[in-house]
Amino acid sequence: MGKYRKVYRKLADLGEVFEILSKIVKARSLRVEEVPVEKALRRVLAENIKAAYSVPPFSRALMDGYAVYSSDTSLAYEDKPVKLKLAGVVKIGEAPSFELRKGECAEIDTGAPIPYPADAVIPVEYTCKTPSNEVEVYRRVAKGENVDLVGSDIAEGEIVAWRGEIVTPQLIGVLLSAGITKIKVYSKPQVTVIPIGSELAEPGVELEYGKIYDSNSFMIAALLEEAGASVKRLNIVKDSYSEIKDAVDRALEDSDIVVTIGGTSAGLGDLTYRVFSEYGPGVIVHGLKVSPGRPTVIALAGEKVLFGLPGFPVSCLNIAKLLLVPLIKMLQGTSPSVIEKTVEAELLSPVRGAVGLVKLVPAIIAERRGKIYAYPLSTHSGALYTLYMSDGFITIPENTEYLAEGATVSVRIFSENFRQRVLFAGSHCPLAISLLERLRERYSLKIIITGSLTGLNLVGKKIADIAGSHLYDPSTGEYNIPFIEKYKYRDLVVVRGYLREQGFVYRRDLKIKSFTEIIENELRFINRNKGSGTRALIEEIIKREAKKEKVSSREFKERIKGFEYEVKTHEAVGYLISRGIADVGVAVKYIADKYKLGFTKISTEIYDFILSKDILNKNIAKDFMHVLDPSSLKKIITLLPGYSLHKDTGKVIYAC
Repeated sequence: MGKYRKVYRKLADLGEVFEILSKIVKARSLRVEEVPVEKALRRVLAENIKAAYSVPPFSRALMDGYAVYSSDTSLAYEDKPVKLKLAGVVKIGEAPSFELRKGECAEIDTGAPIPYPADAVIPVEYTCKTPSNEVEVYRRVAKGENVDLVGSDIAEGEIVAWRGEIVTPQLIGVLLSAGITKIKVYSKPQVTVIPIGSELAEPGVELEYGKIYDSNSFMIAALLEEAGASVKRLNIVKDSYSEIKDAVDRALEDSDIVVTIGGTSAGLGDLTYRVFSEYGPGVIVHGLKVSPGRPTVIALAGEKVLFGLPGFPVSCLNIAKLLLVPLIKMLQGTSPSVIEKTVEAELLSPVRGAVGLVKLVPAIIAERRGKIYAYPLSTHSGALYTLYMSDGFITIPENTEYLAEGATVSVRIFSENFRQRVLFAGSHCPLAISLLERLRERYSLKIIITGSLTGLNLVGKKIADIAGSHLYDPSTGEYNIPFIEKYKYRDLVVVRGYLREQGFVYRRDLKIKSFTEIIENELRFINRNKGSGTRALIEEIIKREAKKEKVSSREFKERIKGFEYEVKTHEAVGYLISRGIADVGVAVKYIADKYKLGFTKISTEIYDFILSKDILNKNIAKDFMHVLDPSSLKKIITLLPGYSLHKDTGKVIYAC
């Protein structure tokens, strides 16, 4: 029997084993299958998912009342109401049969489509209908108040979920609301768990002296199912070479991974490593530099993995969590863990509570130098995608009406991913998304589209690591840097990005060169959101044209049909024009080409990247700089119309 004794020749450290497991995964093609969205909970996406429809698919009322031009209510007071002519009624589920004119309103149900180009809803309790078919309005409403704009949550064609993400209940809601019914996911690894030991008894039977119940195999099966595997458990196998070999042979017929529990040490009675040695290439790890958990065996049977876990429960669970769970996740194209817990964070922007209620506010979370920060996301109850993009909820206690910036808040987080990931926030740009997608292949990178100004604020407040911005300062003729100095942000660097053409985007039967032409031809305009660099460009052009027409900018804007109708991305502008909902907007040339629309160039602008100095010593920063190197970027730019290199592309042009 002495010839069967085996000692640990070389204990492997966890780094070595992770490298081995990574090579095993990379050497094989991961299987992909298509499943119904509603059946995809906890599955891992095998491709980026684009919205089939915008969410909401039309601008809708958030409460019962009257759809109005917000500017028509500017002089409304409780003791001096404004009178508006009632143009019609819009019921939920019905399309408006009319367009609203200045001085008119439309009675509207909650959830009903807003008649174009109304931009607000006055709640019914602040109105009074008169016998003369007029409505008295007793308070003012702001633009966008009580209105959920078309595409404000998701724009058709927008990437709403990325390859490698885990499907959550929130994401299922997002996908179905965006018209997606089937998705491609990585197939679940097939795992068979084999409990080994003559001392083991099945739970539920009468326990004989010297026997113990097998709990390990059920525990590990549950752990691996939670990690995403499809798990089968075999009955207990006795300490017999032939029985173990037979059980492993049967398991290998339909399994990607075979997990045995027990029989892994170097003792005379431990047979697992001997069985594993019968397969080729055979044992690759026997013993780990981990306590508890040293007697672990890993082997290969062709492309299939054999995993021998120690028999003691603590060792068994310890190694399963350290190595088996990551392997299961790598075989599904991802490796994040999801743990719900509560953390204390410093609030980076004030929030309001609700009297008598506990209020939950979606937030982006970041950890910087050992401290956690929370940035609240502005949203409403219908913005499902905002919830999905958040890292957790800020919990505002009952009867707390206001929490100031700097307050300590409790945050219920969805996962711990925020501690390791890198966050990009900023202006929407198709080329920037393309570059960032390349980094997501190697790093945990979260992307949120916020507009240039918000992106700058987030990186300036240390919540984001990278911001994309094209904020133009007319007084200096420079991009981005004047705004960093204006807000006195520190510890930032600006990397010169690239050039892109911005211009009027319109239906093919038109030819638009100015806002004056838009006004003269009574065209329907689609605007961009405040805080975006494109909106800043629009405001600057209007300022110049208004001066030429010898009117105020405010008066000039009032002449533009639909000026108050805003969307948050270039994609949304192109989509709405292509669908005939609007006639003209401002976007990058790439969008005009993509949607086969007309384009008139307004300017060639600079899109830069602003990095926090905290990220400069990380590998992702080095890889990002490599992507921005002109020799690398030039190959990508040639595929996107309207983009070109700047003479300083890829260079650090500013540091503070």
